[in-house]
Amino acid sequence: MNPWVYSLVYDSSHVAPELIISVVVVMPISAGTGGWIVKPAT
Repeated sequence: MNPWVYSLVYDSSHVAPELIISVVVVMPISAGTGGWIVKPAT
């Protein structure tokens, strides 16, 4: 296997879960503060 491909797969397997966790954590915060995900109803 190409070392570049291996490192890409290896890194993405670590980055993907962190990215998902970050999104899950940030979404309620942004929504709660009238962020870019949920616009305030006023």
